[in-house]
Amino acid sequence: MLRDAFSYTKEGVFEKINRWMLLIIATFILTIPLLGYIAKILRAEKPAPEVRNWGTLFVDGIKMLIVEIVYFIPIILIWIVGMFILGPHTASSYGTSPYGSYLASYSAASPHHTVHPTVSPTTLPPTFPIAYPTVNPGLYTAAYPTAGIAGAGLLGLLNLLLVIIIGILLPIAMVRFARSGNFSDAFNFKAILDYIRKIGWISYIMALIIGGVVVGIPVFIILFIISAIITLALGFSALLVLPVVLGIIYLIIAPLISVFLSRYITRVYDSVAA
Repeated sequence: MLRDAFSYTKEGVFEKINRWMLLIIATFILTIPLLGYIAKILRAEKPAPEVRNWGTLFVDGIKMLIVEIVYFIPIILIWIVGMFILGPHTASSYGTSPYGSYLASYSAASPHHTVHPTVSPTTLPPTFPIAYPTVNPGLYTAAYPTAGIAGAGLLGLLNLLLVIIIGILLPIAMVRFARSGNFSDAFNFKAILDYIRKIGWISYIMALIIGGVVVGIPVFIILFIISAIITLALGFSALLVLPVVLGIIYLIIAPLISVFLSRYITRVYDSVAA
């Protein structure tokens, strides 16, 4: 599978400069056309397809992006809730700001609740809580770090778990969607899990890890070396130059990585009969 993905990328992109340049342009346009091109690869088109019919690439890319966004909604929601619960809040600002770390506030609160002095039911959306705990500033100062660290740790673990789950489900979902064009196939979790079971859970997860390592380690080494050279050469000025240089490098290598991983996932998917 790896050898096939390497050959596919080498013959289809690396040795086709014009196609590579077009894919760089596709990456520059918010990666949407690149996602549309990836959909063609996930349909098992061989050799690597030409970069043409940009309208179709845009439409397919937007659809692929929608699938990805929907899958990442749980993580986005958890971070939003986490920012609200664990957000910056101090004892001195508690009486003037209805936002902040509810976790810390309630940890330091007395059993009784009072209506926020600067808030009335007419100034808030109906769903926003009106009652706030009466806070002992000394207790708040002590409670905030402990509650904040504990809460951030729990949110981090929950997000890590979700990232792992999404990382396992999304590749199969993207192949199913690319081939059928139906959003329902991207979110048919029973069918996705059944297909992973058909591949073999251990074989499938190992394939994902191997693919990530094969791509991740060389990319990390390249970026580290380039960043180190620029930093040593320019000192603090590297802070201004590095983002530009790394952005250019991303545009150059993103098509190669995307084509390689897409072909690799396609081969993993097709390793068993549908």
